[in-house]
Amino acid sequence: MSKEDDRFTVIVSKPEKLEKIAGLSGVHEIEPLTPNVYKVKTTSTERDHAMAMIRSENVNVVSHHAYRPQGTEGTIYYLTDEIAIQFKPEATPDRIEQLLHKYKVNLVLTYDEMPFTCLAAVTADSNENPIKIANRLAEEQEVAYAEPNMINRFQAMYMPTDELFLRQWHLHTTADKPFLVKTASVFAPEAWDVTNGDRRIVVAVIDDGFDLTHPDLQGPGKIVSPRDYVDGDLQPLPVGENYHGTPCAGVAVAEDNGQGVVGIAPGCAFMPVRVNIDQLSDHNLKIIFDEVAKVADVISCSWGPPPTHAPLHSTVKDTFTRIATSGGPRRKGCVICFAAANFNAPINAPNHTGFLWRDYKGRFRKTDGPIENGFAVHPHVVTVAASTSQNRHAEYSNWGQEISVCAPSNNFNPM
Repeated sequence: MSKEDDRFTVIVSKPEKLEKIAGLSGVHEIEPLTPNVYKVKTTSTERDHAMAMIRSENVNVVSHHAYRPQGTEGTIYYLTDEIAIQFKPEATPDRIEQLLHKYKVNLVLTYDEMPFTCLAAVTADSNENPIKIANRLAEEQEVAYAEPNMINRFQAMYMPTDELFLRQWHLHTTADKPFLVKTASVFAPEAWDVTNGDRRIVVAVIDDGFDLTHPDLQGPGKIVSPRDYVDGDLQPLPVGENYHGTPCAGVAVAEDNGQGVVGIAPGCAFMPVRVNIDQLSDHNLKIIFDEVAKVADVISCSWGPPPTHAPLHSTVKDTFTRIATSGGPRRKGCVICFAAANFNAPINAPNHTGFLWRDYKGRFRKTDGPIENGFAVHPHVVTVAASTSQNRHAEYSNWGQEISVCAPSNNFNPM
C-alpha cells in the first residue's frame, strides 16, 4: 500500500473541529465519508504540514493517510479508527482485556454470530494508526487476525443507456437472425413452464437507488422489507443520477404485467436495498449483508472494485460463507450473486505485472501489481460474466476461472 499525496482522512466527533480544520493552511476541501470520517483534499507539498497541524494540541484531531494498493490507479482506501479482531478459542477473557489495554484500543462491539470476534477503536493513546496497530495485534499468539476497517470505493457496473438495450432477446429467441443466434438466450419460457417465481422467495438487490413507482416493480406483495442505509429510512429512492438499481432489479424481478419488460423471476418478491456504493466500510458491508440475509433468499449485487488488489476483509469473507450456507429466512442458505464487472480484465491474477484498462468514463488506467476481486473469487459467490447475442463472451466482460456463469447481456463495448 502506498500513501496518497493529495488527500487524507480525519476522525471528527464535534462539528466545531471541522470548522477549525477547514481554516488551516493546506486544507482545500473536506468531504464526509461516514458520519465521523472525513476526506481532506490537499496537495503533495502541503499534506504533511496540514496533517501535523490537525494532530497538534491546538486542533487535536486524529488524522490518517489515505492508501492505494501499490501498482494500481484504480482505487483508494480510507481508514476509519476501527479494527476487526478475531481471537483464537484459547484466548481467555482476561487475556483479551490485557491485549486491548496493551494497544490502547476500546471495545466497540462484539459480533454475536462470529465467536471471538469484535470491533475495536484506536484511541489517541494508541500513538499509531489502525494499520500499524492491526499488524502488531496480528502478531500476538492469541489473535487469529486483526484487520483495519477501511472505507471502500466500489463502482456500479456499466449499464448502457441506449433504449434498445431493454429488448429482451436474452430471455427467448426463436430463430437465428443477423447478429443473433437462438442459443444465446437463457430459454426463459422453458423455465417458466416449471415456475416463474413465488412471492415467498425474496430477491434482494443491493444498489444505489430504486424507482419504486415503476410499473414493472408494482403488484400485490411485490416490494418487501425495503432498506435505505444512506438516509436511514425505509425509502431507498434514487437521488440524482443514482438509479443504477432500477434496471438491475428489472432484469431480475420485473412483473409479468403486459407492459414494459419482464424479469427472469417475475413472480418473486423484491427487496430493494440502497447503499452508498463508494463509501462502504468493511464493517458496514458485514452488517448490511447480515441484515439482508435474514429476509432474502437471493442477494444480487452489480458493483464492485476495479481491476486492482481488493481482497475481502476477513469479517466480510466469513459472513459470506455463513449466510451462503445457513442464511436466508429459512436458514437453508442465501444465494449471493455478484457481477464480474466490465473492464475486460481478470478477476484474479496474483502474478500479474501489468494490465491496461479503461474506466467507465473512458480514461486509461494501469494496474502493475496483482489483481483480486474479493467478491468475485469468494467460493460461495455466484460470479456472473456477460455474453453477447452471438453466444460469445462479451468483449467488455471480466474473466477468470472463478466465473460461475456467463449470462446474456448485450453487444455494447464501453471500452
